[in-house]
Amino acid sequence: MEKRLARALATSPAVLLQGARYVGKTTLAQRFATSDLDLSNEMDADSLELDPLGWLRESAKPVLVDEWQMRPQTLWTIKNLVDKEKASGFIIAGSAGYSAPSGFKQFPLTGRCDILRLRPMSHAERLGVTPRPLADTLLNCSGEWGNPESMEHRDYMNVALRSGYPSHAGLDEHEAGLALRRISRDIIETDIVRYQTRRDSAGTRSGLARFIAAYAGHSGRIVDLLSIAKAAGLNYKTASKYRDMYDNSFLLDELPIWRPTADSQGFRHPKRLLSDPGLMAPLIGVSRQQLLASPQLLGGLVETFVHAQLCAQQAVAEERYEIECYDLRRSSRASSATREYPLGEIDFVLKSTSRSAIAVVEVKARNRVKREDADRIIALRDAMDSDSHAHCEFTSGVVLCCGDIQPVLISDRIWAAPMSALWAP
Repeated sequence: MEKRLARALATSPAVLLQGARYVGKTTLAQRFATSDLDLSNEMDADSLELDPLGWLRESAKPVLVDEWQMRPQTLWTIKNLVDKEKASGFIIAGSAGYSAPSGFKQFPLTGRCDILRLRPMSHAERLGVTPRPLADTLLNCSGEWGNPESMEHRDYMNVALRSGYPSHAGLDEHEAGLALRRISRDIIETDIVRYQTRRDSAGTRSGLARFIAAYAGHSGRIVDLLSIAKAAGLNYKTASKYRDMYDNSFLLDELPIWRPTADSQGFRHPKRLLSDPGLMAPLIGVSRQQLLASPQLLGGLVETFVHAQLCAQQAVAEERYEIECYDLRRSSRASSATREYPLGEIDFVLKSTSRSAIAVVEVKARNRVKREDADRIIALRDAMDSDSHAHCEFTSGVVLCCGDIQPVLISDRIWAAPMSALWAP
């Protein structure tokens, strides 16, 4: 990420660092900044209020404007400096998406800044290794798996339950659990303050806690928001507001459904995931043992973990790709070609953004791969190979499991591999 920030500063007047709290935005920015302004600090905010244009003009560059969401108007001041004075060297960091203040209808720095999303650390980053990104292996159908680490099922579970927040990297299991519970409380309290709901703080605190617990319990599943609302004991309108609040804090990810042909009918609700798998147990309010004893929660944990690794690899992969998922429903209007595509879900679709190609990933929380685990991938491969109307190419697929196995080709262009292939050097 340091290289990406350096490149962005060299080519763009401003760089916006986005991401959840605690992921290291400020730490990263301070490695490049010559001066900084923290708008969550009253003295800094008051200083800027007196003469925003002069302060930002005279500050030594690069200048870090931290927690900008506390004073969104600051972005318009930066816009004026960039447009009228050709100023540059602005690093803007915050743990919320842009919400326009009254009277403003658009994001002021459109076309004037690079936006970099910081995520919790991947397991490879925690280990300090540089893996071959899975997308590069699959989209190029190279069969290059490096040297996957030998791990047992319990080892994988311990890895998946660890948070990717940098501050937790050196903590033992007990200390990390306590820290994650503190973060889960902070998440709720921060949104109460940020969205000024103190007039009903007790009710809002309870509602936010129930919502994020229900969302965490559905992480890794394709599910409609109404189901989450019901699980949280909330009405749909309130749940929708809370969902936007948490999404605006970069704690949630929602994957769209990939459609193999223009007339295919995908499930219309997204796959919903927490951005950090380590938050699942404390947000749901269960122990690690209780989470691991629930097949549904365990499956969601493993999918959430794999998704976090795939997201982290987007920044370093040679193949630029988007992450979606596959879940096809049968439609009476579907063409005969579409009817050849398999019904049901495949966990992840890695869609190349530079060419018409996809690769797919299926995730199993078991310690081995069964032949039938690849059935939908095989059916999808065969349908895309034979469909002259398919709008892209199927390159390859993999079934990842939580066992001590070696990568093996189980069908044409389809592998079984251990999950440690995600961080194999």
